[in-house]
Amino acid sequence: MLATFSLLLATAASVLGHGYVSEVTTSAGKYTGYLPYQDPYTNPAPARVIRKIPGKYRRNGPVEDVSLIDVQCNGWSAGGVVGSAPAAAVATAAAGTTISFKWTEWPDSHVGPVITYMARAPSDITKWNPGTSAVWFKVAEQGLVNGKWAATDILKANNWVYSFKIPASLAPGQYIVRHELIALHAAYSYPGVQIYPSCLQISVTGSGTSTGPSSKVSFPGAYTPSTPGIVYDAYKGSATYPIPGPAVRNREVSTANDRSWLGRSPFQKSPGFASARGHALFSDVMTKPPKLLREPQQVYGEPWSENVDFPSLSPNTLPGMQLLEALSAPLTQASQWLTSLFSPEDASQSLFPFVPRPVKLAVLLVLVLNARSWPGVWHFRVFKSVINYRLNELFTKRKDSYRFIASLSPIGRSVFPTADGTDPGAISVLKSWAALDDCDFNGHLSNSCYAKNLDPARMQAWVEWCPSLFQDGAWVALGGAHYHYIREIPMNASYEIRVSIGGWDEKWIYLVAKFVTRPKRKSKSSTPNAHSATATSIPSITTPSTPLGTEPSTPGEPVLSSSGKVTPLDASRVDTKLTSKPVLRTHDDDGALIHCVAVSTYCCKHGRVTVPPKIALAISGFSLTEVGDSSNWEHATRLRERGSARMTEFLRGGWKTEENKFWELGPEVEADRARRIADLKKLTEGLDGLRAY
Repeated sequence: MLATFSLLLATAASVLGHGYVSEVTTSAGKYTGYLPYQDPYTNPAPARVIRKIPGKYRRNGPVEDVSLIDVQCNGWSAGGVVGSAPAAAVATAAAGTTISFKWTEWPDSHVGPVITYMARAPSDITKWNPGTSAVWFKVAEQGLVNGKWAATDILKANNWVYSFKIPASLAPGQYIVRHELIALHAAYSYPGVQIYPSCLQISVTGSGTSTGPSSKVSFPGAYTPSTPGIVYDAYKGSATYPIPGPAVRNREVSTANDRSWLGRSPFQKSPGFASARGHALFSDVMTKPPKLLREPQQVYGEPWSENVDFPSLSPNTLPGMQLLEALSAPLTQASQWLTSLFSPEDASQSLFPFVPRPVKLAVLLVLVLNARSWPGVWHFRVFKSVINYRLNELFTKRKDSYRFIASLSPIGRSVFPTADGTDPGAISVLKSWAALDDCDFNGHLSNSCYAKNLDPARMQAWVEWCPSLFQDGAWVALGGAHYHYIREIPMNASYEIRVSIGGWDEKWIYLVAKFVTRPKRKSKSSTPNAHSATATSIPSITTPSTPLGTEPSTPGEPVLSSSGKVTPLDASRVDTKLTSKPVLRTHDDDGALIHCVAVSTYCCKHGRVTVPPKIALAISGFSLTEVGDSSNWEHATRLRERGSARMTEFLRGGWKTEENKFWELGPEVEADRARRIADLKKLTEGLDGLRAY
């Protein structure tokens, strides 16, 4: 039932996370990372070297608010997941060696940098929480290198493994390695950036003495909503990217074959080096160090780079483009997340690791093939025309609202098709197709789905015919529907639902919907199958295959008359009865094949008061006298100019005392309406009569 024309739209942004570190490799061996979809459900809980990250309900992040403690080690404080909580195990690595992080597969849309920090623990790291203390220093970073992003292109090219080298001069002790990917696909405004940090607990061995630079940062604190690189439009095609956070200090430097400076913004400079580079050595040391690298030198001293204020990057100024960009990212993420659930290469990423992959693919295939039956899809299809109307109304200036409504209204149009064909009448066409989820086991459109697909067609028709009526506060209620199935619609066939106004009485207005398909075009050499566009004969089921009238009349079985005499049956009289063939239409006026005819009854309401159909049609702009007569619209406009209260009073019964009965029908329209309503009432009255059986 169409209970109201008003629609309240609400949007909820829900962004899904996609990656986490599943394995860490150091000079001492391999360590399994924290597995957010397995570890919380394992008893006893396994001892991991990476601190806990949120899983099931937050999809391993992301963190979008840089002011929360969650940005430190990927937590979900609102849900009770403290990401900074210490882990039970500690990995081991020697200073000067490489640490490799194995990430689960990462969506190509999540472009961005890879950044690594370290913080020295003053005590047992399995009990230490940094809090908001400034203890972090950056040891590695990589952003946009020769047009390739570290978090997508470079990471994927290295089989989802990213490596960095521990400074050789680092003093032995226990450290937290904060390794993060930053996704920029929605970072053109704040909030929008997505941060995926992981915190590794590690014990560094060696003979170094450095504990990092004297100037350190805190998390939260290192990033702000205005930090360059936190707000960044990745779709503008810029060749540079300002990596957020402090510059890499106390870093390993190579002067041979080092292209790492390409990943940092040119606004950061280094007066002490000939090649002013701004990111760490691990851009060249991925899984294996390049052979051309010289022995690294250790660089100490005060900070060598300064951050220059970077202008905020704004999204595209076109509102439509902003809307499309805002919608595309969640949709892309949702599809990639769904695919990752059913066909991961890493079993630890799967939502159901115990289910065989072929079964998952089969389930995914069923979901895709039945996409039009997902929850909410039917509602969207029904209200699509309303949403489109409201959006167009939203972008229309208030002073142009009258012109906007008038442009949509059927001013001067005829309700019924004219005899000369100049006006097709009130008709609305919705195109659809017989999808798999709409068909039965015989491969035809299921009878139940005629009603399902008629709903959006009827809504579209009312929006096209009566936008001004609904603006006046009226609405329409569905009273009943009747379906006459003629022939099946094959699976995957395209069809049209043609909705028109069949007629009306004092209360009910009848909509007639035809489900039609267009015949396939035949080659020029073939002879077209001639048929009447207006009427095609279908033999009645009472007509024999061989007409009896073709043979001479012969006496049949004797019949006992009322007088008691036996009278021979004259078959010739039977012939005249049986050879009568009703003429039924099989095709619409344009030759389209009719598959089903549906009749729906509606009544117009304002509140609980019924509005007569002819008044509803008249104030909507339809001409009830002759085509092109716009007097109905002019009278309705004068009523609306008196105010909404006056229009409400008119629709709720004030029309009864109105002197100017502008809604009265012309003689030709009334004759056509009376003829149509007589046929339509046969349907409803006939069905009502069946209640006695």
